[in-house]
Amino acid sequence: MRRRLLFSIVMTLVLVGSSALSAQQRVFGVEEGEEVQPPLPVRVVAEFLALSEEQLSLWVELREETQPQLEMLGHEVKALEHRLQEELESEEPAAPMIGVLVLEIRARRAQFETIFRTRAEDFAEALDDEQRERLFLIHRAAQLQPLLPAFRQFGLLP
Repeated sequence: MRRRLLFSIVMTLVLVGSSALSAQQRVFGVEEGEEVQPPLPVRVVAEFLALSEEQLSLWVELREETQPQLEMLGHEVKALEHRLQEELESEEPAAPMIGVLVLEIRARRAQFETIFRTRAEDFAEALDDEQRERLFLIHRAAQLQPLLPAFRQFGLLP
């Protein structure tokens, strides 16, 4: 009960703060003057990690700074993959062009991964030990998720 009340207060402070509000408006796509209600995933993560107003604002800022780059790289990878597919399906695929496209795709994916990882690391630095432990548990759960169907079929999970 106390934790839920604290979470409500933190979220209210976050939503009322003008700098955080404008950042949230840009990130969540809300027009000026509209009430900002963070999407369910934001509320769930904020509650699970017990994020402070400052930590949530930091995440919004980091996301705002990096999301355009990540989206651009994602579009570039899709375009390069499309060109690669076209080249592979052509009557006479050019090996040098295929090699260049594969290397470009790998380079863009590496850039994406670096930006994504750096953003996550920068955010994790702002967490306290308990919050980092909770985040680590989520990372471990994500790694184990592919195993769950086998455990269900084996009868060890419902």
